[in-house]
Amino acid sequence: MALYLASSLVLTGLIWFVQIVHYPLFDAVKDMSGEYYRLHAAKTGWVVVLPMVVQMGCAAWFALRPGEWDGGLMRLLFATVVLVWIATFTLSVPQHNLLANGYNEQAVRMLVHTNWIRTVLWSAHAAGLLWIVTKR
Repeated sequence: MALYLASSLVLTGLIWFVQIVHYPLFDAVKDMSGEYYRLHAAKTGWVVVLPMVVQMGCAAWFALRPGEWDGGLMRLLFATVVLVWIATFTLSVPQHNLLANGYNEQAVRMLVHTNWIRTVLWSAHAAGLLWIVTKR
């Protein structure tokens, strides 16, 4: 449970940083040519991928084998993680693919607007997980 909670809290903090600071600053970096965006994507991947995979694995584990934890809430939390992944690969990744070709104002706007979905889902997920852990 500690690994699950840690990955969820890391991702929640990270998504708020991305939503409030990182994505809006893309407008200030009009020259997203080659090297900048390549480095951005590579470095962000190191920070995001492992916690997302850990969170998904833990969420699936506790949804399927809740043991002493509330099974209904664990399945709901798993559903929020699945929705985050769907939003990531259907909304965010296509916009990042556009930005890989250079600055695109509409792609940045779409990232900022649609990222609220992931921000709300990850925040709700963390709140639910904290609630289930602290109620024990």
